[in-house]
Amino acid sequence: MELLRLAIPILLSNWLYSVQSLVTLAVVSAYGEDIIAGVGFASTLVWLLYSLHEGVYAATATVAARRVGEGRGVGEVLAASLLISAAVAAPFSLFGEEAAKLFLESFSVKGKALEAALSYLRPVLLAAPLLLWVNTLNAAFTGVGKSRAVFWSTGAVFISGTLLLLLLVPRLGAEGAGLAVVASELTGGAVYLLKLRELPLKPGRGLSKGEVRLGLKVGLPAAAESLLSSVSFNLFSGVVAACGTAPLAGYQLALRVEGFATALGYALLEAAVPFVGAAGGKMAERAREAVKVGLISGAAAGAVLLLTALIRPVGGEAGRWFSLYLLTAAAAQPAVCGSFAATGTLRATGLGPEEAAVNVGSYWLFRLLPAWLAVKAVKTPLIPWGFAAAESWLRFALLRLVLKVRLRWEAL
Repeated sequence: MELLRLAIPILLSNWLYSVQSLVTLAVVSAYGEDIIAGVGFASTLVWLLYSLHEGVYAATATVAARRVGEGRGVGEVLAASLLISAAVAAPFSLFGEEAAKLFLESFSVKGKALEAALSYLRPVLLAAPLLLWVNTLNAAFTGVGKSRAVFWSTGAVFISGTLLLLLLVPRLGAEGAGLAVVASELTGGAVYLLKLRELPLKPGRGLSKGEVRLGLKVGLPAAAESLLSSVSFNLFSGVVAACGTAPLAGYQLALRVEGFATALGYALLEAAVPFVGAAGGKMAERAREAVKVGLISGAAAGAVLLLTALIRPVGGEAGRWFSLYLLTAAAAQPAVCGSFAATGTLRATGLGPEEAAVNVGSYWLFRLLPAWLAVKAVKTPLIPWGFAAAESWLRFALLRLVLKVRLRWEAL
């Protein structure tokens, strides 16, 4: 199946990134709590950089997919995206360290932990334009359907990053971890450059006004959605934290397991962009297939989460909450993956504002706010987790409705 052929290399890439983040924490954990806290908190600021760049990423992949479907080259798309990426990165390189220091101090990060965080961030911020260029190349290869190249690049990042962490952290501490991130990402970028001939870069007549509008229509909502989703997720964790330490610990452990299932959803989102965007007159048929594959794949992922919950590999009270959360997550997983597939489909067709409004609005109105209000009355994490599962299915229904109403795909 074409969609799965595109999605599987992206899924493996996402899993490698998940494992790499665990390896980073495992390596730095041997050097004290200050480095663990500093590097862990600093990583959230790096996520901010990539969240802002999500708009460029989504626009690049969508416009590139559309051009491939029309039999045109993507050279102008890539050139424009690289230029915009440099502009996005410039403030981080010029003012990022001072801004990060103020941000970290506002959360009472100080002393050796603050020093570790800034040491980790310094090389990352200086290399921000290069890192975003690599991410732009990732978007271009994804958009034209060359997901195998994405996997090979991610594999190079994982292998080189792990080796560099083991080599540099013992000598340089947190700064070594930051240098390892930069060097490994550039290694992945080198793989893209070696495979650049796989991209259809034939010259054209430049970007049309329609393509610019499409890029803005997809990119701006994607960037806003990424930032708001990060904030929303942290607020929801705060709601769970209000229920006690044991539920929060179980929830955090379960999220690491669920993350491997969620990676499937993200892979379907990214794969749906070229799968649907390059389909031409068969967009409706491809959209139906993408949503169907999302539901089926989500059901399989949910079965794995259910089995993990029943096995209960974590002991104690935290282990009990770990299993209870995974049970609710398993029930919602078909809708989660189906929503990711629908989101990618909507982006591919230029309905970025619609999907962003549904995803963010549904999360706040039907998950975060009611859970926050309910927990004030009854402090049990089963309430926010129950709202999360119900909202996942409601969000899927809303995204599916948008596909039907806006595009009139009655058979969906």
